[in-house]
Formats: sequence, C-alpha cells, structure tokens
Amino acid sequence: MNLSKLGLLAVIGATTLSGVANASSYQYSEFHWKQGENQVSLGSSRDRVCFLSGVQGHFEGWGESVYVGKSGASYYLGGKSNQDAVEARATCVVNPKGDKYTQFDTWEQGQSDLYLGDRHNVCFLTAMAGKFEGWKEVIEVKNTSYGVYLGGSSDQHSVKAGAACLSRYNPSLKSYTWKQGESAKILAPSANTVCYLTKVSGKFEGSGEWVRLSQNNGYWMLNGASQQRDVTATATCTSSF
Repeated sequence: MNLSKLGLLAVIGATTLSGVANASSYQYSEFHWKQGENQVSLGSSRDRVCFLSGVQGHFEGWGESVYVGKSGASYYLGGKSNQDAVEARATCVVNPKGDKYTQFDTWEQGQSDLYLGDRHNVCFLTAMAGKFEGWKEVIEVKNTSYGVYLGGSSDQHSVKAGAACLSRYNPSLKSYTWKQGESAKILAPSANTVCYLTKVSGKFEGSGEWVRLSQNNGYWMLNGASQQRDVTATATCTSSF
C-alpha cells in the first residue's frame, strides 16, 4: 500500500474518531422565562432532562415562584409573581448518558429535610419560591454519604424548593460556590461534564439580584449579581448525567 493511501486512511480514521468523540459529548438547549409570559415548552421528556439554571427578581412571598416541571411527556419552564423582574432560565441535556426518568419532589419551610434517594442519584434544583430576605433563606440539595436530601431554612415565610433526580450508579460529584462580590467562577468542561444548581440563598429584591449557570467557550460558568446582601449559589458537576 502506498503512502498516499495510508495518508487517506489516516484522515478517514481521524475523522471517524472525531465523530465518535463529538457524538459522545453532552449537548444542551437553553430557555428563558420572565413574568407576564406563558409557560415555555422545553421539549419531550423522552429524550432529554431539564433543570433550573438561573433565577432573578423580587421574591417577596407566596406569590413569587419559578419552576421547571414535567407534564405528561413534556418539560416546561414557568413561574408567577406579584412583584417585579422575576425571571428564570432552564437548561436541558438532550443526550443524557442513562435512564431519562426523573422523580420530582417538593420541600417547604417547616418540614424536615426530604430524602430523595441513596447516593446513587444525581439530584438538582427545579423550583424556588417564597420570601428571600437574606442568608437565612436557603434552598439546597444536600449530597451526603447516607443519601441525597432536599431542604433549606427560612426566617421569613412561604419558602419552597423543588428538585428532581436521575438514577446513576456511584456518580462522581464536585461542587462550586459563588458569592456576591466575586467574579464568575469557571467550573468544568461542558463537553464531558454536566453542572446544575444545588443551592440558592440570599436577599432577592429585584432585577439587580440574580444567579445563573451557563456555558461559555466550552466551560460551565457560575455567576451572579446583587445590590442587596448574602446572595450565593452552588452548582454541582458530574460526568455521570
């Protein structure tokens, strides 16, 4: 076989391997909702998994909420507000690596932490509601050696959280926290890692308060802003999504 044929085979082989690598990379769709709009359709739950990836606005009580939900075979993003500037973002992984079935659960203040499942689960926030006035208002997915829990705290009223879980055997998890006053945090490569919100806290008073998980130049980034106090967010990342 001559060198030109060998070179052609090498190019074909490299192209094929590149195609396999790209096919195995996670792929995403992102969506945005703001108060006054109808629910946003996120697509079929048969081929994707969706989660809350950003919140913004004035969370004053029971009238303020944002959520990613599932109805029948479809995901949707929505919310409500009696205040101003309430918005939300959702991210969908359109090619998860395993079972796409998600179990949704809700926690509200006054309850004990809600058990979501054993440590062979990947769990993420899907909803936020209530009066967020400072550091004592927290919603959180807690990963422990005993299992995964959904909980929080509040000195105010009507604080609620939603979460959903995927069954994944012994997932490797790493968490990152952003606090107001810090610059955006670069987390992990988005091609082979999925990052999702697992904690939000602080005083959300209007358009100046927001937290967001996004992708930029091939990496996940966690960022936010606040003209108030104590606004923080935590994202957890895994390659087993």
